[in-house]
Amino acid sequence: MKMRNFKIPIFIGMTIVLIFFSARPVQAEETTSTPEITIPTQEIATSTATSTPGLSINFFLRYQDSFLFSGAVTSTATSSLMDTAGSHSVNASSSPLTILTEADALSDNFSISQLDYYDAYQSFYLNCLVITAPTSTSACGNWNYSVNGSYPSIGMDSYGLQNNDTVYIYFDDSWKITATTSTFPINTTTTLQTWRYNYDNLDDEWTLDRNDTVDISIPNPNQTGWWDTTITTTTLATNASGTVEYAFSATGTYFAKITSTDYSKWSWPITLTVLPAPETPTSTATSTPETDTNTGGGGGGGSLTPTPTISSADIAAKTQSILNFLKTQQSADGKIIDASITDWAIMSFGANNQYADEIAASSTSLLNFAKGYNFTDESDLLNLCASYPRHTLAFLASGMAGSDNTVQNLISKIKSAECYKNNKYGLNGINDDVFALFALLATDTPANELIANDILATIIADQTADGAFTWAGWASADITGAAVNALQYAKNKGATIDQNIFTKAKAYLKSQQLADGGWGFGVSDPLTTGWAMMGVNSLNEGQTDWTNSQNKNPWSVLTEQLKTDGYYESAWAPGIVDWFGTKHAVPALLGKSWPIILTPKPQPTPAPANSGGVGGSVGSILSTPIETASSTATSTLPITATSTLAMTSSTLPVISEPIEIIALTPTSSAEEIVKNALPSSSVPDIIKPLKLSPTPTAPAQSTIISQPETPAMANITNSPPETPSPIAPLEKKVATTTATGSAILFAGATIFLFGRLLLTFI
Repeated sequence: MKMRNFKIPIFIGMTIVLIFFSARPVQAEETTSTPEITIPTQEIATSTATSTPGLSINFFLRYQDSFLFSGAVTSTATSSLMDTAGSHSVNASSSPLTILTEADALSDNFSISQLDYYDAYQSFYLNCLVITAPTSTSACGNWNYSVNGSYPSIGMDSYGLQNNDTVYIYFDDSWKITATTSTFPINTTTTLQTWRYNYDNLDDEWTLDRNDTVDISIPNPNQTGWWDTTITTTTLATNASGTVEYAFSATGTYFAKITSTDYSKWSWPITLTVLPAPETPTSTATSTPETDTNTGGGGGGGSLTPTPTISSADIAAKTQSILNFLKTQQSADGKIIDASITDWAIMSFGANNQYADEIAASSTSLLNFAKGYNFTDESDLLNLCASYPRHTLAFLASGMAGSDNTVQNLISKIKSAECYKNNKYGLNGINDDVFALFALLATDTPANELIANDILATIIADQTADGAFTWAGWASADITGAAVNALQYAKNKGATIDQNIFTKAKAYLKSQQLADGGWGFGVSDPLTTGWAMMGVNSLNEGQTDWTNSQNKNPWSVLTEQLKTDGYYESAWAPGIVDWFGTKHAVPALLGKSWPIILTPKPQPTPAPANSGGVGGSVGSILSTPIETASSTATSTLPITATSTLAMTSSTLPVISEPIEIIALTPTSSAEEIVKNALPSSSVPDIIKPLKLSPTPTAPAQSTIISQPETPAMANITNSPPETPSPIAPLEKKVATTTATGSAILFAGATIFLFGRLLLTFI
């Protein structure tokens, strides 16, 4: 399984109840940043049924529109199963999970690739299967099951089967809710429909589900934490046809989802946006608008109200505020909080054309720390194939050349079997693929090289029918923005990309844009919005292209939510820095996209001890190549008879007499030329190797560079600053994810996947 090394899961709601083995198993972890979350202890229910060896079970395994396995399986009593750490006892000797392992041994169509055991719950969690036919696909995090048409409320390894039971294991949600329209004027009636997944019917995937309870909620303007982000305004009940009509009498953003008192049914929420009523003209008379004499324009039928935008001065001020805050968090060893945030900070400064070697709290700069870092952070070790690209992109944003040995060593790791094998890169999901593609193409790996081609194919194949890209199956605006950025950059580098991909992705982002102008779950958050903006920026679109009917755009979110001290506040822990939003905001605000690339600095060579200065330019005086110094690489410049090289005062020794410009012949040696051109006393100095600094050019325009990142049960904590403060680094702990058999039930009045983190805190 590819663990999403970019994001860690956080699940938000008024009331979030994790039903460990006492409710229907459901969706798996989503990775994004999160503070430590204390989950109320739930009683672990286990099946008391006793299994009899030698049972005949009717077993079906479904993935999308195919049954990977269908037929009778004879159960062999199983006392233990293996996960990645070793052998663990099972709760039922014949269970849906043990039957799956039996079928795995019988079929070549699939294989179990990640089965995790959680000691705290004494249960297994089926995370990933590799689908081997018709093509190799890793499916993770959304496996559910049914027995004899019911949805058991205990884990897949705990349900004791009986002879002739019928078991379905399938990869999808069990219920969903839809609306005939998701954006409409006030007092408009919309029709909500509740659906059940037809796991046993390949011809009719979804069917209307009757008599379901629908929860309608709004964002909580006075939320105190992750547990009360929304407020329920009403509950509805669908009829025998699975539908219910409802007229919204107030404008704003609403959420609708399936719920039940015992949490046996639930769905992910959908967003509904209720707009003000259209204005009705009060008069049909026409008038001639007055000409604005202050604009200098004349005629043309009057002036139109311009689309409101955030001024460039305001953006510059907000950007500087963030960068100033980052500087205050730098420690004596050069880093800002940890290796991950340091790398992203380097990119933030690079987006503002500031070199990382100039950002230093003491004598050690950001670049010094980055160069000495050896991937020792726990979070990096979770997915080094995500960390290598992140570190590469940081070096490019610091002004190091792609040809630098340090950078090329990282590219070698990206291309090695450690990360790239069987035409697949890294872990499951496109998170690491996206940033690996940036790193490869930015360091001149051809777009048609096999690894780049394979990564491109993986990213493109991830796009859903509605245009979204996903975090290993979970559609989201942030990864959609990052994928659009990556594909646009690949297109700029010569790859052939279907324009429909961008059209569909933009349509998805438009459909998900919230009333406040950005993206998130109910209320826009800086990280989701920032990542989506990177895709917008890569398409050379700006504020006017993304201003909604409320006259808000994504830049509104990043400017309005910024605290006066220059950071974004965690929605679930007021007063705490949201590092995952703060570290990505600068490039997004400045209209940049990944990768951020700064031109290497000119590196003058110190003059000899007995030298003085000389101004002006010197004609070609050497027939041999002259070495050109740079901060990261050495190249040669062949000098011809017509060459003219600009030199600084530190480049050449003092010459007291004018230099005669002479024509060179191919056979002329350096020493002969110098002897003919200069007094003999100057020959020893001039003949020394000359280092020429190339004329600086404008920094290359970037095209765009954490979600989320760690496995569901890992604990990762940043070391707090020595002096505690309200803006102390956010403690990063992954919310404990339950092992409810085939999937985990996250239920409550509101359930959201919130936030994203890239490359595992990388």
